[in-house]
Amino acid sequence: MRKIALALLLLAAIAPAQTASFAAGPKIGCADRTWNFGSVPQDRELKHKFLIKNEGNALLELKQVIPTCACTAALPDKRRLAPGESTFVETTLKTGKLKGRISKTITVVSNDPGKRQLQLIVTGEILPPFYVKPSALQFGKFSKTNTSKPIPFTVVLTAGSVAKIETVRSSSNLLDVQQVGEPQKRADGSVALNYVATVKAGAPVGLLRERIDITSNVKNMRLNVVSVTADVAGEVQLSQANLNFGRCTKDEAKSREIMVLKSGAADLEIKSVDVTPKGRFETEIVTIEKGRKYKVKVTLKAGGKVGYLRGRVQINTNCPGENSVHAWFHAFVKRN
Repeated sequence: MRKIALALLLLAAIAPAQTASFAAGPKIGCADRTWNFGSVPQDRELKHKFLIKNEGNALLELKQVIPTCACTAALPDKRRLAPGESTFVETTLKTGKLKGRISKTITVVSNDPGKRQLQLIVTGEILPPFYVKPSALQFGKFSKTNTSKPIPFTVVLTAGSVAKIETVRSSSNLLDVQQVGEPQKRADGSVALNYVATVKAGAPVGLLRERIDITSNVKNMRLNVVSVTADVAGEVQLSQANLNFGRCTKDEAKSREIMVLKSGAADLEIKSVDVTPKGRFETEIVTIEKGRKYKVKVTLKAGGKVGYLRGRVQINTNCPGENSVHAWFHAFVKRN
């Protein structure tokens, strides 16, 4: 009797362990719910199969497979899965003209009471037929008497691409663009075309905006534009572009100084100095090195109105293209 009782106890312990491997009712499962296609070109059709399994103990019914845009998903080979049975859901990703990193979701609708919708995800990075790196060039600040530092950039033809670069040229004669070396085949199968751009001497003073136009045989990428910016400094340089007189009393005169420096071959002549608003200031020009270095003294006169004061100092010169250079100022005049 003891042996029989012991056997019954063993059977009772084994039975739950055997049935525990299956959840009560149908249960949809997928070991790998995310698939990464990696880096792929445009206009391709990519496929992947997700393995779907019934991890429950009742019949699993796959009712719908709903893809997001740019994805198509065929219905599985089997719509009904017995416990432990599996099937594949094949997903097709059409890259089309998409670009950059993408993530698309495929939703599988079933009769699983605990998870009516199972979401499968495909990801990847879609590369255009070609791209430019960097996509914008910033030359920073340099004198108009000098050429800028050269900046390299690369046109990359994606692996497997049939793109052909037809022209790479600047938008004006202020910007020089030259190809460097021969095309280089890279480890990932792409091809690199290397160039260097330089802003020529003599560019107008101020913020320079130019561009590099790249034309190709790709229908939707016939013209690709690389923006170019530079801060071109003149031959006339001011040591102080902003003057702060601070707080001063109504009956107090206060002065600030601006150093004016000249580079380049021609000598500098300061013809006059104008301050706006008029009538509140006196100016004095002091020659430190004739043609090269001057000091402009700006004095806020006593006796003016109380309050916040701001304006402009305009230094008029003989320098072509820099007939006037400016500094700005502010002050707060209070009562005595």
